[in-house]
Amino acid sequence: MRYKNLALLLLLLLGGSLIFGFWIEVESSRNEGLDKPVTLSPGGNFKAAEFLIEFVGVVEDSRCPKNVMCVWEGQAVTQIKVIDVEGRTSVEQNLTLRAGHPGMASATVGLLNITLLSVEPYPGSEVEIKASEYRATFRASK
Repeated sequence: MRYKNLALLLLLLLGGSLIFGFWIEVESSRNEGLDKPVTLSPGGNFKAAEFLIEFVGVVEDSRCPKNVMCVWEGQAVTQIKVIDVEGRTSVEQNLTLRAGHPGMASATVGLLNITLLSVEPYPGSEVEIKASEYRATFRASK
């Protein structure tokens, strides 16, 4: 009887640790992109809280090229798609990097704030950037 109780106790402990471990893994995978910079190429995505954030691409890059004198500094506009993990809703949003306008680089979806931190490469005067060469860095926070 004593060994039966011990075996039952071990079984309960093992089962509980597996369930608890699964819960921790699920919780951490939901927050893999929360509160830290994530750099993506077009079509790339990351999870943050209950959302999947996809970098669709750069829709405008009018930043003043290196080694050129410009009247206007220009801007880089990216498009993102935010999808809830259950796939029920999807929102497309443009985020813009423009000097002096930090609010244009952020969007709020639900309780999640998504901020565009940078767009690379920076344009040069003689080199055209292909859409697939862009990389954008985002941060998602609650």
